[in-house]
Amino acid sequence: MRKLATLLSIFGFIALSSCQQEDLLDVPLRPSYLVGYPKESGIDIGFISRSGLLPGALSSLPVKGNKPDSYDIFVSTDAKAEFTRVSTLFTDGTRLSIENLTNGTPYYVTVAGNKKGLASVQYDTIMVVPSKPKLLTKGSWVYDHAENISFSPTTDSAAYITRYIYSNWRNTPDLYIFPYYTNEPRRIEHNVKECEWSPSGRLIAFSRRLDANDPSGKDLQLSVYDLGKDTTINLPVFSTTLGSMTFSPNGEWIYYIDGDENENDLVWRIKIDGSFKEPVIGRQSFALEKSSNFVIDKITLSPHNEEVYFSGSENNYQVIYRHSLKSKTSQILFDDPWSSYSPSISPDGQKLAFFSTRSGATEVWTYDLSQSSFKQRTGSPLGGWYGLEIEWVTNSELNIGNSRLQL
Repeated sequence: MRKLATLLSIFGFIALSSCQQEDLLDVPLRPSYLVGYPKESGIDIGFISRSGLLPGALSSLPVKGNKPDSYDIFVSTDAKAEFTRVSTLFTDGTRLSIENLTNGTPYYVTVAGNKKGLASVQYDTIMVVPSKPKLLTKGSWVYDHAENISFSPTTDSAAYITRYIYSNWRNTPDLYIFPYYTNEPRRIEHNVKECEWSPSGRLIAFSRRLDANDPSGKDLQLSVYDLGKDTTINLPVFSTTLGSMTFSPNGEWIYYIDGDENENDLVWRIKIDGSFKEPVIGRQSFALEKSSNFVIDKITLSPHNEEVYFSGSENNYQVIYRHSLKSKTSQILFDDPWSSYSPSISPDGQKLAFFSTRSGATEVWTYDLSQSSFKQRTGSPLGGWYGLEIEWVTNSELNIGNSRLQL
């Protein structure tokens, strides 16, 4: 009892309201899922509706309005330790608050919903690091309909892909630069899928969609646009899986994903002039080398060109790996039950930014590589980052889609 009282005083749980006695409806349980997002010195927990049952849920548990009478809250500061029940909250709402937590400390939280004393339904476990999320600032209207944005590291310019320009829709997604010489967007290439700026700010790598009758029989080709010469070089890379181009820190190589040329080699690199290419990461480099369903979807290089970070997925479960270019081996960066993807390393190589579901919804997180610590950078009940990419502008500023985030 003394331990429970101590925990209650630390976490400051408050009952939101008392439950009312209601008649039961004998209908299947359709539980919501748990979402956690940080605030100053605490955590807000929300319940977002979704169809279907969670693993282990009792399909025959009767409910009314899909709302339990009470919630048992379990908390741990160690993912591998046992969870401690700290409070039972009676509520008729869909939001719970936990106050007086230590900022910067990760808390692992799970909730069980009870109905009339029947067996409880376990909700997803979430990880939340209390801190007040920073506000996002909207970028230029020019990028509102951009499918991909890459900012120049040396000038106030951006390369982006869009079908929409000056209130007109194009038939194909085209590559533009803004601003460049003038304050109006300049179209560089037609029918482009992705783009990436070089460290020098002189080159833009992009994947160009090929005509259906192209003799290569592939969908995409890797190309490089030279801003100084105003010319495009088409490199000898043809693929249906080409993606996630990124330059080496010295600007001499382009790393990219391609599983077409050899199904065992997933990441390649090529000289910027197309004179030489070679495989970098193969299936034999990590534990899933025998899985034909494993797909790499995003790569990022450390500024010292010693490591490649990439996210891979199998059966919709996404994991971030770290690959050593010296030892040619890969390992899972953090092995946990949540999906994490689209890693992007900071210019100083100290932090990794990525999307993750560890707080229940897809949010932006950073991971300090030297301290092995997480930080939740955005927080909202609904997330809303699907289809976007993270790019570091400086060591303290992120670009997410068409929004800037000061860390």
